[in-house]
Amino acid sequence: MFLGDYFDNYGDDPRHAEKVAVWLKKHLHWKFQYGENNIHFLVGNHDQYYLFPNNPDWIAAGFTHDKNRKIRSILHKEEWEELELHYVTQGFILSHAGVSPQLFKRKDKIFSLDSIIEDCEK
Repeated sequence: MFLGDYFDNYGDDPRHAEKVAVWLKKHLHWKFQYGENNIHFLVGNHDQYYLFPNNPDWIAAGFTHDKNRKIRSILHKEEWEELELHYVTQGFILSHAGVSPQLFKRKDKIFSLDSIIEDCEK
């Protein structure tokens, strides 16, 4: 289980971000290629800024446009889609940084707490 925040380590630079993106892409493809269901990559809040770099409400400490260009030249839609918001196993919800109280208020099926709880009960 990888819990996210692959990017924006303190003092990192675009070259470091590039190396991390290459590592992440390699392991995401390895997981896909071998059908490995026991390895999960969660998305962290710092990763989301590179997934949605044009959202002005989402700026993280450490985000730079130079790192964004490097990361997005390596990770494409198919890799980003492999990152999970949460993973449910044996009645536990695993996430990057907890479950937001906002999930209690959501009514859409995809991200509602009810749908997560249903996953836990399976």
